[in-house]
Amino acid sequence: MKTFSNMKAFAIAGSMALVLAVGTLAVKAQGPEHHGHGHPGAMGMMGGDDARFMDKALDLTDAQKAQVKALHEAQRATMQPIHQQLEAAHKAIEAASSNGNFNEAAIRAIISQNQEAFTQAIVAEAKMKSDFYKILTPEQQAKLKTLHQDMQQHMKERMERHHKDGANGDQAPPPPPSN
Repeated sequence: MKTFSNMKAFAIAGSMALVLAVGTLAVKAQGPEHHGHGHPGAMGMMGGDDARFMDKALDLTDAQKAQVKALHEAQRATMQPIHQQLEAAHKAIEAASSNGNFNEAAIRAIISQNQEAFTQAIVAEAKMKSDFYKILTPEQQAKLKTLHQDMQQHMKERMERHHKDGANGDQAPPPPPSN
């Protein structure tokens, strides 16, 4: 059962890293000097390249672009301190699980201490998605839904390939080459 606890702690740490990434994208969404590297479909929690992708994919009007920019600016003040807290937590988790060391108690304590920040980041992302959706026309909403489904399918296929290739550690190593 110890392995299950370790896997669960790593899954929680991975979730925390995802929230950190979302917070990073929210902060980066503030101008052309920032280039986000998230995924299309983050709907409003995008920066740089992702925002340009959504602009083109959804054919946003100038008025919609201005509304999206206002949403990002309004959220920036809220997300910046949360992002900083989650970044510090992420670094602490890395320290508690690096170089072959694993300190489950420390990781659980870090997660527990930062649970409210995680919650705030997730709620802020959901609100941003909702506000972004309201800006779109019905046609753009349908296109966004299709883009989101395509992204989910792509991620699912990628995970399946990852596991099929033995990256999950469940498969035996390949046989030695024969000469």
